[in-house]
Amino acid sequence: MMNSLQAKWRESVASYEENSFDPSEKIERWKAFGVTREVIPLLIQSSIDRAKTFHDALDFKPGDKILDLACGNGYLYGFKLSEIGYGYLPSGINPIGIDVIPNNQYPGVFSRGNAGGLPFKDSVFDGAVCVSSLNHFLDPVESFHEVLRVLKPRGSYFISSETLDIPMPFGIRATGKHHIFDFSPMAILNMYWDTGFRNIGYIKIYDYGNICVFWGSKEAT
Repeated sequence: MMNSLQAKWRESVASYEENSFDPSEKIERWKAFGVTREVIPLLIQSSIDRAKTFHDALDFKPGDKILDLACGNGYLYGFKLSEIGYGYLPSGINPIGIDVIPNNQYPGVFSRGNAGGLPFKDSVFDGAVCVSSLNHFLDPVESFHEVLRVLKPRGSYFISSETLDIPMPFGIRATGKHHIFDFSPMAILNMYWDTGFRNIGYIKIYDYGNICVFWGSKEAT
């Protein structure tokens, strides 16, 4: 099973390297799938609404150093949403993006690396985010350990993710399809707790895909 998951992970990385994260190209792909001109604005607005809900949950403040895990070029997290008239980040936020794919479009400092082995010292970030990427990690549990390691005490980790719409406490499924793993909301909360995060919680923000926002914080020493 692990060999097949590794193969799927490498396939996913290769696919992302070949495809741009630019929203204009996403629109062209929607058209190719037969989405009509009238529906596209609704899809765009839906994406913006979900991003706003996620951003409103963040408790970052000016001066914070934020890790953007599996960042792409910053569109999913929303650093570039200001280009379409929505600026949500307070001034002075310092985004540090990391991804397995090189990206020179990221609006903050970019580092190339893997979520299972972050190239940062202990306790250096005030907060962290991971948007629509947890399902693609080869070792999601290790990624939680790594984020906890690099967070400062009281630092928060926010995740936005599709989930399985089931109440199972240990609902983790190796798919080998588009996602490497699928999780129930409770499974993600369990990973937070078992890793050592506290003050955990989540809210559902979108029915399609059962998209939820999760959070947890590192305890004070």
